[in-house]
Amino acid sequence: MAGRALALALLLAATGAVAATVPRTPGPPVAVRDAPVAAPDIEGLDALEALRVRNPAAFVARMAALRDSLPPTTRAARDRFRLLQAHAEHLQGRSAAGIAIADRLADEAEDPGLRFTARALVVNLLSFTRDFERMLRMLGPMLDDAREGRLDRDQRIRLFVVAATLYAELGRPDLSTAVAREALALDPPLHWGCAAETPLFDSLNTGRDPSLTDADIHRAIARCRDAGDAYGPALLVITKARFLARTATPAEALAVLDADADAREATGYRWLIAEGSALRATLLLALDRDAEAEAEARRAVGLSNDLPSGRPMATAHEVLYRVALRRGDTQAALQHLEAQMAALRPVYDEARAKEQAVLVVQHEARQREQALALAASREQALARDEAVAAAERRNATIVTMLAGLALLGAVGWSARVMVQERRYRRLARTDGLTGFANRAGFVEAAAATLRRSVAAKQPIALIVFDLDHFKAINDTHGHLAGDAVLRAVAGALRELPPVERLVGRIGGEEFAILLPGATPAQARGYAEACRLAIAATSVVHEDTVLRVTASFGIARADLVPEPLPTLLARSDRALYRAKHSGRDRIVEHEELETVAG
Repeated sequence: MAGRALALALLLAATGAVAATVPRTPGPPVAVRDAPVAAPDIEGLDALEALRVRNPAAFVARMAALRDSLPPTTRAARDRFRLLQAHAEHLQGRSAAGIAIADRLADEAEDPGLRFTARALVVNLLSFTRDFERMLRMLGPMLDDAREGRLDRDQRIRLFVVAATLYAELGRPDLSTAVAREALALDPPLHWGCAAETPLFDSLNTGRDPSLTDADIHRAIARCRDAGDAYGPALLVITKARFLARTATPAEALAVLDADADAREATGYRWLIAEGSALRATLLLALDRDAEAEAEARRAVGLSNDLPSGRPMATAHEVLYRVALRRGDTQAALQHLEAQMAALRPVYDEARAKEQAVLVVQHEARQREQALALAASREQALARDEAVAAAERRNATIVTMLAGLALLGAVGWSARVMVQERRYRRLARTDGLTGFANRAGFVEAAAATLRRSVAAKQPIALIVFDLDHFKAINDTHGHLAGDAVLRAVAGALRELPPVERLVGRIGGEEFAILLPGATPAQARGYAEACRLAIAATSVVHEDTVLRVTASFGIARADLVPEPLPTLLARSDRALYRAKHSGRDRIVEHEELETVAG
């Protein structure tokens, strides 16, 4: 499956979505110049982009020649040139370097569309570095943006195609099928339709969907050819041959595969050719054409050396194993069986890593959902408690009035009880380490403050921040060191100029600040003051100086009634983006809603 995903990524590169690794061809030597020349501006960048799609090897050579050039003169041209540098790094097998460039561009690019393209490139390249957990963590919020209308139509199509390809690689045909159909429902251009149908029909066949027919795949192949695509038709032909081998006869499957042999060879893509060759050897063996099957399997073995996926190699050795058994050559059969197991071992290891990544990210998503549901439940319970307390206070007032002076002593006793009750309630809602409200106390007070602000038509902002790499402090220096850092952060917040605010420690290293009456600029400014104060704080623990930074998320409710759980969820979403955009920064939720613009 990994090799098929790489080929699907090649299809995406051919349509301009994301880069994909191709067999490297050494470029011409770079001439030594007396002085650097200027990198190309807009028209030259268009030519470079066309060269990347048409001839990746020539593109890599051209980018190497421009390595020491002066940067383009405009911000927009410089950003596009950096994106091309990320592609060039990946095309030379340096995917991690490409990710580093695209990561920065996703944060810094002037054009929102280019920031989106850079993020999509990062997501795709993470599959090449096998960082499946980060890939899924980035992909989830981007898909949320697409489905909630924060991306334009072209961006949604591209993202859905990338997601369909990556889900297919992760061995999730159900998710791949669903998101590919989302792309096709947007009536994409012909080349994007091909890019969506390639993982769609592969996933339908992998999942043995009973609705899939030979005619469906045949029409998809024709559409890909009409789009002028080289890789899509070849991939779909292999899918069709597998489908026919499963639902019809090996002879029909072999005929389809052989009819497309020249086109498959013309792609020059070694994995694609090896996959077709291994499948052809399997079909020949099923037709008892052992000599041809053996020759084809040996060709597949030769093609499979150094490929990123061991699947074609394993298939070819299985054919050679069965041919040797039929000849009675048990020694050769054993050798091919061992070679097959060696080829499958990394495939199985990677499959386990992918499944683990899916489980981890799903668990994190469930935890966030449960936390939001718990916050909503607590707010409802606190509202009921407040209503009951108000009723009790009214009743107490009536009783006091009826009792008069004769019950003055009882009233005094009742007052003392109420004072004690408020004291205990205050203690129960205060975090003993920082002196701020704990989660229950913050949720109760914040919900009441939010209702008053809405009633008064007053703007309000919620800041949520999380200390960066705090777990590493606990793990390395112990929990006493972590407690000292938390107390120091609380002290830094108290040193800030006084404003109307409500502060709470709502998690282990997570804090929330509610700012009634704050304008967007004031909320951003206060968050920046907090960020700088925390970054300037240091703690000495056992002769070690500890420092910490924080990532911030801001959400606002500007004169619009909005319950606290929703406001918490929006600020948490912005915090999540700040965490995964480099930490020690501030992201406003409203910034996320402008991505499509």
